[in-house]
Amino acid sequence: MPRDSRANQLQAARHLIETIRGSADLPWGAEPFASVLAKLRDSHSQAQALYERHVALTAQLREVAVELDEALREAQDDTISIRSLIRGRIGPYSDKLLLYGVKPMRRRKRPTGS
Repeated sequence: MPRDSRANQLQAARHLIETIRGSADLPWGAEPFASVLAKLRDSHSQAQALYERHVALTAQLREVAVELDEALREAQDDTISIRSLIRGRIGPYSDKLLLYGVKPMRRRKRPTGS
């Protein structure tokens, strides 16, 4: 399906409405289509309004996503800073760091001499 299939469907419905309305010279006349055409106009206008709302909300969603990403980046930077401060206060080897979600450094075991 094309990416803008909703827009294509709205355009096709609008084209059909305009074609039937502008064609008084149809061999069978526009009379048999009157009730269905009125229903099509109503559903088309409702669909058009909902599509415009959809486009607006999509744009708003993109803006919110950008703001969310920025806020998450800032939160991550702040988290790193706070964990660094905690590590500096408590010490890099203390098991108390685990309470704050920081892995304590482990001392390296010295190889035995051969």
